[in-house]
Amino acid sequence: MTAETPEPRANRLPLAVFVGSIVVLAVAVLAGLAFSSGSGDDAAATPTVIDDLAVTIEISDFRFQPPNLSVPAGATVTWVNHDEAPHDSEARAGRWGTGLLKRDEEHSVTFDQPGTWAYYCTIHPYMTATLTVR
Repeated sequence: MTAETPEPRANRLPLAVFVGSIVVLAVAVLAGLAFSSGSGDDAAATPTVIDDLAVTIEISDFRFQPPNLSVPAGATVTWVNHDEAPHDSEARAGRWGTGLLKRDEEHSVTFDQPGTWAYYCTIHPYMTATLTVR
């Protein structure tokens, strides 16, 4: 009978690093599930068409509502945060942003030129939406 030589301690992955890796992986998977379940996936959404010149986008439950909006040129769009968590809205191209909005704070942007803007929350990047100005 021969005794096995134990692996040197220096080559073992410390338990804290292993557990930490599992936690990070779980958070990444959950974030991916939230994204794929529609919390921020606006690509397939049918646009909500509003002809008013004053429009509100509600931020609640970590979503922009409506997630895909079409407004006329000259419309002023107001984002209102109803979540406990702070949020913002920023165009992917960086042309406009609301700044950080705490609970019940709001910010308005007037869109004079036609175009389509994909935007997101920079704090929670899985929160995405699209604004079309026609």
